[in-house]
Parts: sequence; structure tokens; C-alpha cells
Amino acid sequence: MNVVIYTADFEPITIIDLPIKYIDMLHDRGHIRLAIMDPPKSMATSDPVSEAMVEFKTVALRSERMRWIDGSMKSILVTDDDELALLLRPSWLPGQQRMINEHKRMQLFTMALINQLASGRG
Repeated sequence: MNVVIYTADFEPITIIDLPIKYIDMLHDRGHIRLAIMDPPKSMATSDPVSEAMVEFKTVALRSERMRWIDGSMKSILVTDDDELALLLRPSWLPGQQRMINEHKRMQLFTMALINQLASGRG
């Protein structure tokens, strides 16, 4: 389910696709931690040992209850880890998805073209 993550100052910072089981945990516990995997320090080396030594950081999310305009109670997700939350894999809104798909297609085309030129078949 797409959810918006807010800063402690009530600024929306990112949208992520959070599985229902984690949303249920948030409602039960009031907080969860999500892991962020840092990329390997050097992408140039293909040493499997150094690639396996990936650091994990976590983002703490908490559920805050708010009274909505109609009187009902709603939950919002808040984090104090603003910068780390930006490293979570974003989920795109329906209006953004077409542009993201076009970007991914262009990236695949570019990589195929680079590979073809590098192999000398271009």
C-alpha cells in the first residue's frame, strides 16, 4: 500500500510501498524500523567479499494518530530520520508512473547501445 512518510515538522518527504503486514505492525506497536541497504563502496571492483560487506542502516517510522476533518481518527507515518528516509525505494504516484517507465526504457536502451558499441558490433 502506498504511504506518505512525513518529517516531525509535518513535511511530506517520500512515498513508499509498505506491505500490509508492516502497516498492521505499525498499528499494533506504534513504530517499526525499515532497513536501508547501502550500495558497495566501490562499484569498480568485482570482489565478492567486498560486495558482501554491505552496511545496513534503518529508518524508524512511527504512527501518529490525527483527528480528521470529519471527526474520524487517521494515522500518518512520521520519521525523525529525514535523510535516511529519502534512501528508501520510492513508490511513484499513478501520474508519475508513465514518465518513470519511459525513463527506465531509455536507460535500458542506452545500456544496450553502450554494450553493443563496447563489443565492437556497432
